[in-house]
Amino acid sequence: MINASQRILSRSRVEKDPVTPEILQALVISNIKDKFPSLSDLRPVALYPIGYAGFFRFSELRHIEACNVKFSP
Repeated sequence: MINASQRILSRSRVEKDPVTPEILQALVISNIKDKFPSLSDLRPVALYPIGYAGFFRFSELRHIEACNVKFSP
C-alpha cells in the first residue's frame, strides 16, 4: 500500500543535460566582467573547470581550500 501511494504521488524525474566544454567556457567568460577582476571574482570561475575535470559535486567543491590546491607547470 505504501509503495503504491509513493508511486502515485511521486513526480517524474527531469534529467538535466550534461555540461559540455562549450557551456563551461561560456560560463567562465560570462563571469569575468571586469578587465582586472578581484580574487573573490575569480574563485568561482576557477572552481568551474576543477569541478568539471574532477567530476566533483558542489558539496565537495565548497570544502576545497587554498592549501589543497597546487599549481605546477
